[in-house]
Amino acid sequence: MNKTFLLCFHDKKYLQKFLKDLSCDYALNNYEAYSKLIAKEYNAVFISEEFLLNNKFFISVFVKEICSSKPPLIVISENYYFLPDLISVPESDLPKVLSSFTEEFLEPVRHNESDVFQNLIAHMEELFLNKYFYDMILKGLESLDQCFLKIIEVVDVVLLPELFVIGRVTKGKTEYFVSLNNRLSNDIIKKILAGYKLAKGKLILRNEFNIKGKHTDISDLDFFVKKNILTDETIFTVIGIKKSDASGNNKKLANSLQNRIKATVFYMSSLLKRQRMYITDYLTGVYNRRFFDETVKKELHRSKRHRKGFVVIFFDIDNFKDINDKYGHSAGDHILTSLTSHIQTLIRDSDIFARLGGEEFGILLPETEADGGQLLAEKIRREVAVKTFTFESSKINLTISAGVLAVKNFEDADYDRIYKMSDDAMYEAKRLGKNGLVVSEI
Repeated sequence: MNKTFLLCFHDKKYLQKFLKDLSCDYALNNYEAYSKLIAKEYNAVFISEEFLLNNKFFISVFVKEICSSKPPLIVISENYYFLPDLISVPESDLPKVLSSFTEEFLEPVRHNESDVFQNLIAHMEELFLNKYFYDMILKGLESLDQCFLKIIEVVDVVLLPELFVIGRVTKGKTEYFVSLNNRLSNDIIKKILAGYKLAKGKLILRNEFNIKGKHTDISDLDFFVKKNILTDETIFTVIGIKKSDASGNNKKLANSLQNRIKATVFYMSSLLKRQRMYITDYLTGVYNRRFFDETVKKELHRSKRHRKGFVVIFFDIDNFKDINDKYGHSAGDHILTSLTSHIQTLIRDSDIFARLGGEEFGILLPETEADGGQLLAEKIRREVAVKTFTFESSKINLTISAGVLAVKNFEDADYDRIYKMSDDAMYEAKRLGKNGLVVSEI
């Protein structure tokens, strides 16, 4: 028996089912495995499923982190484990796999073309595909846009198709991303999206790309199209492969990629929505007090490091209780949502707008001087004062009072002081007659 691999099984009887003699290297517990792996380098480690479940720490830490040879790990199981370091092989195939591994290591120039060997290669391809998508999910992507761009990278690495497009249809518009390795013009891509009825409303290309080579004839391409409907949007992918390259393996790979993309996007979409619910106000959809507080603290820390100031604006709707009393709480809720929607059109994407509670709001302006903060606060105050809000048949006018705090002296600033000074400035504006603003600095 060749001794270039180690068998880690949970008991001797199970081991003897496959081997008539025990002349090979084997271990029945993690301590025996440690001693053998320290003393010798192996080309592969075969593990029974029960040994795996009983010795997860050994598998994940010792073999992959301490062993200098980093041997491939093959678990004997009918199940597939979503772990980047493991290849699953059915129990019935173990004798043949052991034999094929022996032949492969003794005579590396020979290639075993048996079904077992092909099965191993397929397992390895599945392993790497899962690892790419697994890494993507674990890297803490903050938006579906980032997720789409990472998916493009994976598809290009694995398949390098003539065309890959991923996009979403939502709220009467279609946003899509195109692989940087694509060989078709954007006009042709638009025709493909229209031909497969993937696009609705305005078409928006979200990334820039250069055409790699000229390819205007799409008749020699096979297209693999997948459309997945989520709660409030539709996600689609289009993979284009030359017909001459569209072998059975590539077709299978394209379908496999699209299935993984579906699972990954669904998972990321659900995760991002849950995160969004945690950091946003349930009524208005802007950020909540929790997220605003955390972001101000982070901005203070960043500003101290880079020596760049920022501005905090607090504002409150004047006499909001009178609106609720006169028109009802439904009207009050409508005012809050309409007001926040309008203000979002006046601020930058980098500004953090939050409802702090009731009718009180805050805006964080990173890397902004006092003059810039005052100009924005005055613009918001002025636009709110002239705007008429409509609820059912009622016309409602309102005003706001705002406090603007410019943070310059980082050594004296902390979160509690920033919050108190912003709040004090806002209430000073109210004391002075409302519909105004007060500017202070620290």
